Amino acid sequence: MFVFAVPEKQVYANELDETRVSMLEKQGLAKVTSQDATLPFEGEEVYDGVIANPPFGSSGNVSYDGINVSSLAPQIALNALSKMADNGRAAIIIGGNTTYEKNGAIKDNKGFFAYLYDHYNVQGVIDMDGDMYAKQGTTYPTRMILINGRRSEEERKNSRIYPPVQSKSLPKS
Repeated sequence: MFVFAVPEKQVYANELDETRVSMLEKQGLAKVTSQDATLPFEGEEVYDGVIANPPFGSSGNVSYDGINVSSLAPQIALNALSKMADNGRAAIIIGGNTTYEKNGAIKDNKGFFAYLYDHYNVQGVIDMDGDMYAKQGTTYPTRMILINGRRSEEERKNSRIYPPVQSKSLPKS
């Protein structure tokens, strides 16, 4: 649903569900693949934009540069982002709303957000209530992550970026 506003010949889609793959292929998209998104994506292609709404669920730990990421959607999101051009942009929807420790530090998906802020220019994490998917039968809360490019190795070497503490985060929608 997220790619309807993009010209078909500019969309490269990945989907595992056979029915959805068939529907995507009939739309005349540039390319449709069925790769396991929990694994690094194959090929040398990089993309100017990444739009992802990976399935919510649990998973074992996967290490990204020594940082453990334990949830399915964040792992799929990081694999998709690895194919984004350095100056690309991304919009990712994952489950949950951001929670914080008593000291204001991020509590949930800590490894994922630590990796994300250190490697990418995160413009915002917007918590949304569960009504977005109510017509599909769920009211689980979600959040949208907006990214504007990748941080260079030089930037990462000179300054580490951490997720914002609660007092500096975006208000809930």
